[in-house]
Amino acid sequence: MAKHKHPYTFPHRSRAAMIDYICGIGGYHGGRHDGPYPLAFNVKTYDCDFSFEHVWKRAVLDEDMDIGPDDAIKNDPAQFKAYQDLVRELHKDHEGHMWEWGREDACRSVTEDDTHRSLCDGTEYKAEYGFAGRSGGYLVVLEWNGYALQGMTEEGLRGRLEDKEDSMYKQLRLLYKCCRHWENDFTQKKASAEVEYQGIWQFFANIVESRWEDRKQEIADHEELVECYGEVAKALDGVTGVESVSARNCLDKLAASCGISDEERSQA
Repeated sequence: MAKHKHPYTFPHRSRAAMIDYICGIGGYHGGRHDGPYPLAFNVKTYDCDFSFEHVWKRAVLDEDMDIGPDDAIKNDPAQFKAYQDLVRELHKDHEGHMWEWGREDACRSVTEDDTHRSLCDGTEYKAEYGFAGRSGGYLVVLEWNGYALQGMTEEGLRGRLEDKEDSMYKQLRLLYKCCRHWENDFTQKKASAEVEYQGIWQFFANIVESRWEDRKQEIADHEELVECYGEVAKALDGVTGVESVSARNCLDKLAASCGISDEERSQA
């Protein structure tokens, strides 16, 4: 059976090479109340696209998000157009919120989920993550396998990893493998992709889907009005005289006030 391929590699062999690699990742040194952190990863997002065209493409045309209209809507041209019109309308009001929604969910997936607490071979470890910087653009490792990293510099981390009397000395290989995973997973490109995905997903799941139920009822109510208009109009067709003209005019005014278009009236 072929082994499952993963994107992680572990090219460093000696202890010295592993330590140099770990301490060369770079930390974050913020202000007096923010850091330092010996392990930090730049996850600032610059490439998120929340334009209507891109949001529609990702959720509806690409069908890679498990969200958006179901087959019943897609197979009904009238419903599909109504759905698209609704999404376009709601997008104007909520586009400015999608980045923040996506960022909140992306951050939560790191700090609360267990995805980044095991290696590709299934080995588990303990880790606490946080975000540093004015915009939270740096993902930092606060604690790892019981070792507090917040407040430690890269030099301090190196000292512990090189000290044979330090319990952290024996954890070097595992920490090295974690760092190889983190450097692959915690990048600006992947962070941007995750924020974009979560923002679009939240928009459809929490805004569009609930509003679509209301819109479907509005459409059904409107169709009923058009049907009623048609029945009354047919009844008036058999009536002559001034009264019928007046009644027809009143009916048309009432229909217009209810949003029944000229085309709908001509077809009713």
